[in-house]
Amino acid sequence: MVRLLMMVVLLIAGCAVNENSVVKITSNGNIGSGVVIKKFGNRYWIATADHVICFGGWKVNGEESADPMDYKGYIKLGDAAIISIVTKTSYTPLPMATARVGDEVRLFGYPGAMQGVLACTQGHVSATLSTLFDAKMWYDGGCAPGFSGGPIVDKFGRVVGIASSVYMSKVERDNHYYYLPFDSVLLCIPSEIFEGLMLGIGSEY
Repeated sequence: MVRLLMMVVLLIAGCAVNENSVVKITSNGNIGSGVVIKKFGNRYWIATADHVICFGGWKVNGEESADPMDYKGYIKLGDAAIISIVTKTSYTPLPMATARVGDEVRLFGYPGAMQGVLACTQGHVSATLSTLFDAKMWYDGGCAPGFSGGPIVDKFGRVVGIASSVYMSKVERDNHYYYLPFDSVLLCIPSEIFEGLMLGIGSEY
C-alpha cells in the first residue's frame, strides 16, 4: 500500500512546494500532474508527462488556457512534455537541477485516491537506466495513478525529474517507479524557454 503524505505546503530549504507550483492536469478524462518551470507575465510553462496530455484539451487545475493557440500543439520528447497556458491565476516556478543515485527526493502530485489533494511520497534515487536516446531513473518511494507528470524534488526544493511510469517486477515482487531526469526534460525545451529557467538554485536544509 502506498503511503502518502498529504501536503498543503511543504517547505524544503525555504522553497514552498505547494499548489502554486505543482498543478493538477486533466486531459479528456485522464488525470495527472505537472510542475510550473517558467513564467512570463500571465503565461506559464509546465513540465509534465506526454501520456498525461496526449489526449488533448488539457486543463490546469480545472482551467483552460486563455490562448486557444496553446492547444494547437506542445513540446515533447519521449514521455517528457512541456505545455504553455495563459491565465490570471498566479503560479510560482520551481528551479531545476540534476540528482545522483542515493539522493533523497520526494514525489509530488495528485493521485486519484486523494480526490484533488496535493500529496507526496518520500524515497531515494535508486538506479539510473540510460542509453544514447533514452534516460530514466528509478525512484524507490511510493507512486500511484495521478502522480504521472508530477515533479521529483530534491532536498533543496529543485525539480530533478518528472514521474513517468511503473515497472512491475515479478522476480523481485516489487515495483520500480521510473522518472525522467532533468536532462531528458531539458532536451525538449526550446532556447527561448530555456533562457528563463532557474537552474541549480538552492541551499541546504
